[in-house]
Amino acid sequence: MAKAKEIIGEIIRAEHLKVGHDAPSALFGATAGKPGIVVIAGTGSVIYGENGQSETVQIGGLGFLFSDEGSGFWLAAQTIRLAIKERDGLIENAGLEKLTLGFFKVKQIRDLTTAFYNEKISRDEIAALAKPAHEAAENGNSVLQNQIRFGAGILVESVVSAAGKLKLAGQFPVAGVGGMFRAALLKKYFAELLKEKVSQAKLVEPVF
Repeated sequence: MAKAKEIIGEIIRAEHLKVGHDAPSALFGATAGKPGIVVIAGTGSVIYGENGQSETVQIGGLGFLFSDEGSGFWLAAQTIRLAIKERDGLIENAGLEKLTLGFFKVKQIRDLTTAFYNEKISRDEIAALAKPAHEAAENGNSVLQNQIRFGAGILVESVVSAAGKLKLAGQFPVAGVGGMFRAALLKKYFAELLKEKVSQAKLVEPVF
């Protein structure tokens, strides 16, 4: 964040400059300024909420290495991990190695991992695997269905935690935004689990 402030400070001249996370803006856009919780799941993920009493909470959002469950990068990384296990004979063949090799146009998994470690392929490029992984799940791949449901479950548990920290009473809005929520299966699992785990939460579509 300090680096971002430094860069923006070179572009915008102001007596006071504050650079923050985009989650508060996403919440405002999702709830029209009302108290509630927004779940952002794109390349990364973060859960952010406000209770109308100047209290806020953020769950996750600590980057792809230590956090970001339910995000595009997380699903892609899970797919690659399982593809490796499939190659090594540790799990039954579910077509994940074939999916991964075909998407990245490499001959073996090691080519992909080596390219990533050597920074020849970016985090965003890895995260792009989430789309064909979702499509495979929608077409009946039960292994990937389970992964997506697990990721949705982590996001819902984060909503539970955020609601508890904020002491939200009565019905409150929860919005899912970001690329992962444009995928039908993630959206479906999230809605089902949210209804099951947080009865007072009302899933809303962003207002703008």
